[in-house]
Amino acid sequence: MWYIRKIAQGRPLTAAISRPFHDDKKNNLAELLDIVGFNRYNSWYRDTRSLEGITGAVTEEALHWRKETGKPIIIMEYGANAINNYRSLPLVVGSPNYQRQLYSRHFLAFDTLRQKKWFIGEIVWNFADFQTAQTVSRVGGDRNGIFSRNRQPKEMAYVLRRRYYALSRHLDKAMVPRAHEERKMDWMVTFLKNVSTDSSSSLE
Repeated sequence: MWYIRKIAQGRPLTAAISRPFHDDKKNNLAELLDIVGFNRYNSWYRDTRSLEGITGAVTEEALHWRKETGKPIIIMEYGANAINNYRSLPLVVGSPNYQRQLYSRHFLAFDTLRQKKWFIGEIVWNFADFQTAQTVSRVGGDRNGIFSRNRQPKEMAYVLRRRYYALSRHLDKAMVPRAHEERKMDWMVTFLKNVSTDSSSSLE
């Protein structure tokens, strides 16, 4: 880490912490960073199918790192597999609907956390599906993508586009390109404003 600071003087340093924050072992990496990042696959690699616990878990971990370090916090990886055109009721792991609901519950946490200036962002995993080593745990590769391996959009691609356009309008008064269907999304902007108003003041 000290070598990195030497060759990248003046640049803020960050890294993704993957160890669970409640691990008994002290995480020495966080104290060396300027921005604390963490990877957490709630309801995917851990507590699979427990969608109802996502929002609280994300909020709790972000608050933990803020309390421990006093530094800006970003979630660097989160997500779930989605096999295009795999539809099933009741809800099943690996379906586009599961991926959508998992993301939506993360959004609830983000919309509350971002009211505090120390929570500075989130990065989805992943842009597109990709091939991995042939194992029984990832048949056909990593399918966590928002796009398929041949770059066709999954359902979540449209959900994310609507959300990010709404956020840009709400936060920066940005205009949505005229050709996009997302121009008619005042309902989402109103929702985001309501979240801003109702956010808990306990997130210090």
